[in-house]
Amino acid sequence: MSPPSRRAVLGALGAAGASALAGCAVDALDSALTAHDHYDDATLGPTHGWPTVTADTGNTSAALDGTPVASDVHDASFGRVDLGGFDAPAVANGSVVFGQYRHPGETTSGEEQFRTVGYEYRSEFSRPQGPVWSADVLRAHGPATIVGETAFVSYHGGTYALDRQSGEVHWHYGEGSSGRWLAPTVVDETVFLPFGDDSVLALDAVTGEHRWEAHAEDGAASSPSGVAVTDDRLYVTYGANDEGRLRAFDRTDRSALWTYDVLGESYAPPVVADGVVLAVGTTTGLHAVTPDGEQAWHHDLRGESYVPPATDGETAYVTGSNDEVVVALDARSGDVQWRFDDRPCHTPPVVVGDTLYTGDHFGHRGATLYALDRATGEHRRSHELRSTVETPLAAVDGRLYWAGQWTDEVGDRGSLFVLG
Repeated sequence: MSPPSRRAVLGALGAAGASALAGCAVDALDSALTAHDHYDDATLGPTHGWPTVTADTGNTSAALDGTPVASDVHDASFGRVDLGGFDAPAVANGSVVFGQYRHPGETTSGEEQFRTVGYEYRSEFSRPQGPVWSADVLRAHGPATIVGETAFVSYHGGTYALDRQSGEVHWHYGEGSSGRWLAPTVVDETVFLPFGDDSVLALDAVTGEHRWEAHAEDGAASSPSGVAVTDDRLYVTYGANDEGRLRAFDRTDRSALWTYDVLGESYAPPVVADGVVLAVGTTTGLHAVTPDGEQAWHHDLRGESYVPPATDGETAYVTGSNDEVVVALDARSGDVQWRFDDRPCHTPPVVVGDTLYTGDHFGHRGATLYALDRATGEHRRSHELRSTVETPLAAVDGRLYWAGQWTDEVGDRGSLFVLG
């Protein structure tokens, strides 16, 4: 369904209606001009697993009650995927939902292709089964978020609610955002999405209807990188051309509360931990910001970083994309608790129970994941993999999931992988 034009809306309202509309919020008119297709209500509910790229709405990348991977297991591939852009798998409630983008030069048609794929997993399976469904026509690319029986996906042209078991579309809204970390954030039956140059969009998670938009008055930021949601705040990071920043919005009245503008370019989402907001600047390191927008502390990563820290609520674990180390920092003070630099570490860290996982992206035969004691940084074990690790890890029921590339006698291949 195509949205009506602004002129068509005003014409249908007539002079009186147009005059009344002039006194409404700008986002009310914008929502009237945005396509919204509702086929049936999305079903929400309890969610078990790693439902989004950073595990939760605070982007902690942690499952504190999770079970670490056993020491004597090997990785297994499932769900062969075409080489191209991979999104992190969402693993929850018996489903693995994964998005993929293929560049025009990599397709036989010469056109870009998008698809979202769903698999089934159970604890008794050695690997997920499927694919159960493939939504090739949605042109949706971006990491998914699973809530109850629904998977939410978004890209620059729209946001979708899909049945996690069948892939059927519940609703579509004609605005969205996409990026490595830009999964829809769902809280209290509301979908939150940073979009445009400096806005946050809120949709009804059940129906897809537009609820509201929040805008920063200065309009200085661009290219949103991610959003974290708390009971009363929305935190959004932005990154483009060295002008990135961290913003805070009020969830109740939608006002822009403050801007932390010394962050610089940032391509990682904000993380909420122990009363501070953690944000990574590409070249400026890790920043801890208080709820009133003041810097609590700063840690130089001695190189560029594009990934968020993980946190258990008291400690922040961060890797530098070029620094090749993982550092544990007190979330309140920024004091270094331990440093692991015995082996190169590039993979975004995740916390599973008492264990921290990180590793290198690739090696001669494949990547290596390291299991570290989260309290001390002691190296417990290594897992040698057959593939590279192209996405952030998802941790569920003693298993780790990711997408990667590997090589056999035929050539380079892409697959989803599970370890455990």
